[in-house]
Parts: sequence; structure tokens; C-alpha cells
Amino acid sequence: EQKAKEEELKIYQHILKNNWDAVVFADMTGIVRYANSSAYEFYGYEEGELIGLNIDIFNSGKTIETQRIIDAIIQKGGWSGELVQRKKDNSLLQALLTVSLVTNEQGQPIGFSSNSKDISEKKYYEQKLLEVRNFLDSIINAIPTPVFVKDFLHNWILLNDAFCSFIGFTREELLGKSDYDFFPRDEADTFWY
Repeated sequence: EQKAKEEELKIYQHILKNNWDAVVFADMTGIVRYANSSAYEFYGYEEGELIGLNIDIFNSGKTIETQRIIDAIIQKGGWSGELVQRKKDNSLLQALLTVSLVTNEQGQPIGFSSNSKDISEKKYYEQKLLEVRNFLDSIINAIPTPVFVKDFLHNWILLNDAFCSFIGFTREELLGKSDYDFFPRDEADTFWY
């Protein structure tokens, strides 16, 4: 039984060490007790530097305070969300953070395990996509003729103001809907093709 537990522990250690996401374990006081190599790369620290530091070092000052997250983890067993984290060089990154409460065999809390994924690039491209979408909206809204774009399921995904006025519904009421939601079936059949 002891040998089986040791083998299981080796497997867990291998998984943690080779995980691409930043994995950090902190005790109940918030002191880092373990960090995988991805965590050192993720936060810009040298191997071993994180051990003994408080997890507040990751707090950007632009997120909810660490204690509120810890309280939520203790009450619910975990917390997940997007937040801004601080690296060693004080640069900031957008992270998807999942934190779980870790308990011992008696069920007593002994610390927190966190898994962080850098989503800075994703957020950057989401912002650029929003800017392009807003630019496109402004262009098609300048056209006085009704204009619409449908997806492959024939649902409206882009509309100009003239189209909304012509149909008599708001953009919010029309987006994601199809002709069948607003016209009699025989008319919608004609528009469908």
C-alpha cells in the first residue's frame, strides 16, 4: 500500500511539474509552499524564488483583494475568474485563475492550489475584434439602405439602423434571430433561400 501511494505521488508530481499552466500551492496564511516551473516562467521569477513569499505579490491592485478570494474559497471550496496579475518586473498580465481549497485526510483545510493561464493575448485580440466590429457597424450604419448579414443558420449577426427601422424592431430584438421569428412562414421560406 505504501509503494502504491509513493507511485501515485510520483505521478502527481510529474503532472504538476510538466503542466503548461502556472500551478502554485500556498498554505492557509497565503505563503507559497510549491510552484511548478511554469509558474516561475509565468510570473518571471527564478526557480525557487517564490517559495516563502506571500501570494499578495501577484496582486495587481486592480483586482478584488486576495482576502476576499480566500474567503470565497473557504466558503465554497474554490474560486475561478479572470483577473489582472502582477509579474516580478511589475508588468501586468490578464489571467484565468482557478483556485481550490486543499484539505488533509481529516478534511481540514491546509492550503490553496491555484492554476493560472495567461489570457493576455486572447484579451488583446478580443479588444481588437470589438474595435473592428464597432468600425464596421459605423460604416454600415452610414448606409441609408437596409443591410444585414446572416450566419450559416440564417440568423442575423449584423444589422444596420436602416434595417432595424425597416423591420420595426431593435437591433437587440433581431440579432441571433431569423426570418421565421418575425415573418409568416411562407414569406420566411422565400427569404430563407
